[in-house]
Amino acid sequence: MIGTMSEDDMAMANYTKQLANVI
Repeated sequence: MIGTMSEDDMAMANYTKQLANVI
């Protein structure tokens, strides 16, 4: 996959990833 995500999309992906790790 070509990384064409905006900075906002990257921030949301990292945020949700961290939430998943906590649970």
